[in-house]
Amino acid sequence: MHHPEEHINDIDKQISAVTGQYLSGYTCFEYIADDGQSDRWDDMPLQLFFDGPMPLSIAWSHFDNLWCKIGTELPFDPGENYRKCNNHGIREVEPLIGQKICSFYLGKGQMTIEDRDVEIWTRLLLCFEGGQYLEIYNKLDENGYMHHKQMPNGDWINAEQVAQRDDASRRPLA
Repeated sequence: MHHPEEHINDIDKQISAVTGQYLSGYTCFEYIADDGQSDRWDDMPLQLFFDGPMPLSIAWSHFDNLWCKIGTELPFDPGENYRKCNNHGIREVEPLIGQKICSFYLGKGQMTIEDRDVEIWTRLLLCFEGGQYLEIYNKLDENGYMHHKQMPNGDWINAEQVAQRDDASRRPLA
């Protein structure tokens, strides 16, 4: 994701389909090892269920690839060694069940290469009523989660800001 404006409208199309709806639950995935032991598999999408029948599915991969879709399709074929877990396993999501999603922001992450800062947008912030936020961030090619009770610090941009920039850039010069 080179610059947020390049992808924010695509993300907005997915999230706007559930904006104004109430979070009713979620599904995460577990990987099942050959010995039968299982562990949460954060490479797989978090599926957030709202008022409609199809979830909002979100997954980070590589360093800056955000996969955000309405539906149950998966970003890759997981094989057969997985199972879905409904409404347990991610404590950061649980306080938001029953809350209305209002908007989202895309945020700048932190990365350095050879002592140089690299611009990388790797934080997705879902905004819920009552001033609560679910941050889904890139945790080295998988999802990481944080629940916030106020807007977290950082550089954030949303679709409204991108639209305003686009409108301003299209205005004729006086």
